[in-house]
Amino acid sequence: MKEKDLGIPTINRRQFVKGMAAGAAAFGLNMLSTTPLKAKGKYVVRIGSVWHVDPITPDVEEEFMDLLRKYSKGEFDPKFFPAGSLGSALERSQKLQAGTLEVSNTSLSNFAAYVPIYNALNFPYVCKGYEGTLATVKNGIAITRSKAFQDVGLKAARDKGFVLAFWTPIGVRQVAIRKQKNLTIKVPEDIKGVKMRVTGSFVERKIFEFLGANPVPIAWPETFTSVQKGVADGIHNSSVSIFTFNFHEIVGTITKTNFYPTLNLYVASQKWFEKLPKHLQDAFMRACKDASEIQLGQLEKAEKAAAGKIIAAGVQYYTPTEEEYKKWFDAVNYKKPMWEPVIKKVVGDVATFKKMLGIS
Repeated sequence: MKEKDLGIPTINRRQFVKGMAAGAAAFGLNMLSTTPLKAKGKYVVRIGSVWHVDPITPDVEEEFMDLLRKYSKGEFDPKFFPAGSLGSALERSQKLQAGTLEVSNTSLSNFAAYVPIYNALNFPYVCKGYEGTLATVKNGIAITRSKAFQDVGLKAARDKGFVLAFWTPIGVRQVAIRKQKNLTIKVPEDIKGVKMRVTGSFVERKIFEFLGANPVPIAWPETFTSVQKGVADGIHNSSVSIFTFNFHEIVGTITKTNFYPTLNLYVASQKWFEKLPKHLQDAFMRACKDASEIQLGQLEKAEKAAAGKIIAAGVQYYTPTEEEYKKWFDAVNYKKPMWEPVIKKVVGDVATFKKMLGIS
């Protein structure tokens, strides 16, 4: 969230897209060896992220690096690579699996492309969406910290080559519609036929299919231009994402559908982690635990700041009435029979789904 000590300038959306092509070889990223990289006697920890450093985003790049240095007593030398400069989230995940990148920030939707069982958190209203951003996020985090979730989820991540470091939620995904569409989404009927940009999440795509919208999978770096040109009519993102990546310049309305929180996360390479000395493994996980608490403490301020900037830009938020919320819930909540084959596809079976989420 802070930028004063990082020596990294704030990067705008255009620089973010340009940066996707840079940094692939940074600090030996393309090397084939999976041995932990050392420089001047220290273990280099490269942290790749889609986020650029700014005063609003509730990310904890500076704090996390400070904690890594502190708990390793200087043995870790963390280096932050913002704005997709080490590749897209999917590309960074591939490098984590190969052991040629140490740590990456990613969205839950992108992570679920590699570990499908994590899609369980993307089913609509699993995290009780009615209460609003902070309550919804807290409900989601409570699930991830439960023994039931960790018994299944941590093993699933390790089986795919990842060590789950810590969660960094940045709000709740909402439906934002571009200005030219001149449309305020109030009830499910309003979204029928609307071209909605979606991530690689199969669950997110099915949400909009079930609602009668037209989901259009678009890679994040191309999303701004796609919405601007009408390839997509809307996006499904948090207020922080909408403001940070300048979407407030091209959307006209944002509807608080609150399907699920944006539970971003930091993930480490299992190949890298397992080759660390035990005391550094412990130091890494201790830093993760503290960074998670710091990040959660920043979320409310970040949400208010981003929403304020968005409103100041002329974008209208719409909060459905209690009756309208009920229509959204009745149309697409995770308990409906239509979700059973989707649950089986991405989680494996309904019993595992319920166990992970603590659902009876």
